[in-house]
Amino acid sequence: MARISFKGMDEYVKRLESLTDDTDEAIEKAVDAGVNVLADAVRAALETIPIHPDKEHGSPKNPLVGLTAQEKADLLAGYGVAPIRKDGDYINRKVGFNGYGSKKTKKYPQGVPNSLIARSLESGTSWRQKSPVIRQAVNRVKKQAEDAMKKELEDQITKLMN
Repeated sequence: MARISFKGMDEYVKRLESLTDDTDEAIEKAVDAGVNVLADAVRAALETIPIHPDKEHGSPKNPLVGLTAQEKADLLAGYGVAPIRKDGDYINRKVGFNGYGSKKTKKYPQGVPNSLIARSLESGTSWRQKSPVIRQAVNRVKKQAEDAMKKELEDQITKLMN
């Protein structure tokens, strides 16, 4: 925890007022620190997804494990972090998949949505084995992300109070 010492009530009040003026900026930096830890862990987990040949087709008796090389490349290309968005008193930052894969189908003429590919990998389908790499990565680094946010916020408060 940050430790600050000073003398006099007027100085204390002045420092508290300066702290409240810059609260949003300090919180945004803390959210960034946590999101960076999380995003790096998920990207590293995506790199470990096994690849199967394009020609293979899964079935309930013989489900596919992993993704094709192109699906994996599309997921990595569509993975990212959205800009900070303020919703009232909340400061949000989303991490996820955007865009479409390069494989076009009759149902998906623009390409299969990357979020759909990621969801089928996470939860499994009747023809794809469940591989919850994203969930596992998030659970593995949750405490590290919280610690990074806490440290950054304490640093910001210390900087603002001095």
